[in-house]
Amino acid sequence: KDLLSVFIAIQIIRTKTVRETIGETIEKLYKVLPEKIHKKKKFSTEGITIEANKDFVKLQHSSMLLDAETILDFAESLSQHIWVMYVNQTDIPFYTSDTPVQTIPHKFDRYMSYGGFNSQGVEVVFPLSPKLMIAMYEKSYHKLFSSVERKFISITDKERIDSYNLIQVAGSYRSIYSNINHFDMAKKLCVENPRLRETKNRIIVS
Repeated sequence: KDLLSVFIAIQIIRTKTVRETIGETIEKLYKVLPEKIHKKKKFSTEGITIEANKDFVKLQHSSMLLDAETILDFAESLSQHIWVMYVNQTDIPFYTSDTPVQTIPHKFDRYMSYGGFNSQGVEVVFPLSPKLMIAMYEKSYHKLFSSVERKFISITDKERIDSYNLIQVAGSYRSIYSNINHFDMAKKLCVENPRLRETKNRIIVS
């Protein structure tokens, strides 16, 4: 479990999604800060374009990947969760994506996000194959799962497989993968939610 936690932590950090998030956060932050600092002077950044230096963003991302402490902190959080292995017994395969490790919040608040990898109530999912997926549950909220720690659990409900696949579609950067050419659900979701096709504008700083 500890070794797998390190592997999964690397899978989380290495993605293009993380790199783009670093850059977009910098851009949004530097656009909002002047407005906050000079709000009494009615300072506006309207019409001003701010773009993060790509080499700087790459350097920050590389630093994260090479920082053992960062990786081990991620791994420690994951290893504290309750782990189960879901076995897909349906004819619909698990999707995976270019951002395969996803979080599903089960606790909601108007002012706070519970979608972090160590947030209370979070479920972290990582498809391993069309038939197998690791799910990691934050233990203070999901106490009932303690009885199935490290157990195999079958899923026979197609709608539940679909819901996990939708998470992969929504959280991907650009690509979805499957062992069969059946992406109707992914295409439908992207048509209904055009913003999913955007690789930017996923970060809000206010």
